[in-house]
Amino acid sequence: MDLSELDSEQILAETIEIASIAAPPFNEGLRGDEVEHRMKQIDGWRVRRDPVGNVIAELGDSPQGAIWAVAHLDTVFAAEQELHFERRGEVAGATGAGPAPCTR
Repeated sequence: MDLSELDSEQILAETIEIASIAAPPFNEGLRGDEVEHRMKQIDGWRVRRDPVGNVIAELGDSPQGAIWAVAHLDTVFAAEQELHFERRGEVAGATGAGPAPCTR
């Protein structure tokens, strides 16, 4: 996949899919697996996991000239927390994913 093929609606849909995978603190392995899998589908990224399970993705020929993708994988709520995604105009959010005004 080429990043130029993605539009904002696709990015939002993928964000919701990934955020819907339970990832309470110290149990974010399943979400990490999904992020790693998706990042490996994008042309040019070098993707790896570190010893604690973080997904590290680099784009570029050297660390000095590379673009790095960095984000938290875990959430601060229990795996059983039901998520309610909402969209208000250009803003979307849910518990642990997006701005607080959109959360219940």
